[in-house]
Amino acid sequence: MNTKHKHIPEEAMSEPRNPTSMLNITNDQCKYPLGEELARAELFCGRKRHGKYSYCEYHVCVIIKHD
Repeated sequence: MNTKHKHIPEEAMSEPRNPTSMLNITNDQCKYPLGEELARAELFCGRKRHGKYSYCEYHVCVIIKHD
């Protein structure tokens, strides 16, 4: 994944990750996969979801390409 981001807000990085398995993750947790890019995800970020996204604010900032 080729990402380019200008700035990730400080508050987006303040909440610690909460590595959570697929079996234990809840609907309000970030589903960003942790680990190697091409490996099967066994753990997910687990931070609180950001708005309508399936990811936390930090991972939303990481995946959205800014020009």
